[in-house]
Amino acid sequence: MKEFFFCSNPFVSFMPGSGYFFHAGKPRFQASFFTLGAGKDFTHLDYPGHNLFLVYTRGDGRIIIILLLIIQNIDRATTKLEASLQQAAAWYATCQNLEDEKKYGKRGTYHFLAEFNVLTPGLSVIHLEGIDKYIVSHPGGVKSFDKPQAMDEFMVSLGYNHLQLEMGHYNVYAPKDLQK
Repeated sequence: MKEFFFCSNPFVSFMPGSGYFFHAGKPRFQASFFTLGAGKDFTHLDYPGHNLFLVYTRGDGRIIIILLLIIQNIDRATTKLEASLQQAAAWYATCQNLEDEKKYGKRGTYHFLAEFNVLTPGLSVIHLEGIDKYIVSHPGGVKSFDKPQAMDEFMVSLGYNHLQLEMGHYNVYAPKDLQK
């Protein structure tokens, strides 16, 4: 995993506390990552670009939801980008694990979001239960919503039909369980 490097990007600023990394191997890309605020500090999301949510459970048991977002796809890759982004997330979790082991005496764990259903590959929905916000992650970007009806209309506008969206899985997280 020597192909990943933390870096800074003075031209792009998503949120306070965001960081950046660069993948030097093929496909080359630069991505931003930031922790999702799931309380009063929640900031609505509306970003284009290939993305991946990493759910990281620290060594002390606290859950952190991290958004990785491609901001520059240098090679204009399509096929290997998803696998490389998952490798980047694993690399980031490994870096976090080193800190957790020192701080809490125990390594953390991570997983990715479950897809909405088998008819909608690449589509994931997060429900932040305590603050009643919804986040849609799709191959073209990520967007948050206050109401499920607005979210449903948005998914239909992406080209998913009502049959595909009839039944699906929400990834549900309660803010009290999330890192602030």
